[in-house]
Formats: sequence, C-alpha cells, structure tokens
Amino acid sequence: MMGEATFYLKAEFTSEKEARDTLPLFKELLIDQSNAYEYWQKYCREDPRMEEKDRDFLHVNSKTPPERYELLKEKFELAFSILPAYEVSTNDKNMNFLAGQLYDGGLEQIEDNLDIEDTTIYFHAEVWHFSTWDHLSEWLRERGSRAGWLSDEYATIKTYYDQIEYA
Repeated sequence: MMGEATFYLKAEFTSEKEARDTLPLFKELLIDQSNAYEYWQKYCREDPRMEEKDRDFLHVNSKTPPERYELLKEKFELAFSILPAYEVSTNDKNMNFLAGQLYDGGLEQIEDNLDIEDTTIYFHAEVWHFSTWDHLSEWLRERGSRAGWLSDEYATIKTYYDQIEYA
C-alpha cells in the first residue's frame, strides 16, 4: 500500500455489556468492509485473479459505473450501509470515489488489533493515509458509545501527550 498511516479508534460505552454486545457486530462490519475493499480493488485493476463469475457479476463491459456501484452495494450490504449516498459519475470507471471510504487494512489486522477492555473497544490498523474512519466512529456512536479516531500522520506531539492518562 502506498502512503500508509496508523489509525487508532476508541469507543467508550456506558457499560461492559454494551461494549461486549457491540464488539462482534463491529468486527463483522470491519470484515465486510475489508472484503468489499479487496473485491473493489480487484475490479478496479481488472485484476487477473478476479474470477470470471465476479467479472460477470459486475458486468464489467456492459454496465455503467453507477450500475456497478449498486451491484457492489448489494453484494456487500453491511459494508456500504455506513457510507453516505454518492452520486456516481458515469466517467468514474474505477469508482475512485470509494478510495479511503472502506476499511483497507486487511483481515489479519482485525484479528490482531481489535480489543476490548472494560467498557471500551480499541482498534488500530495501518491503512491508506488519506482514509477516513468517520463512518466507523459514527456507526459506533449510533450504538451508544463515545467514539473517535486519529491518525498518527496528523497527530502532533501534543496530541500524544494529551492522550496520557494519569495514575
């Protein structure tokens, strides 16, 4: 991946039960986003690894970008459910507007870096540096948490000092 940064997300719930109930749903969302990202990337590059059935599903040669976007939304309903509505240009063959909108850190980082402690869910991953995790944070806030994220690329030294919790 070109131009990477480590993103950190934190979601604090009012109870351990809320956090524990949300964790598997959040993991499912991240997995679907990761799968949608990989599928989209294979399509965008017309990757030779893309199976013929997938190429046929997207009607690569016969559908417009807005039509292919609707097909992707159907295939990865959960992943796309948190994204805003997009007006897809018929000229955007590769659907580049999706860059940075889907979680792109891969499945291994979900397994390794998604954690829960008491009432708080923590997740960090190395992703494309122009990504946004606003959609993920909003999804968590809709489930009753205080949630936010930051990128090490945009954080200042003061930001890190502000994160220190005193004993």
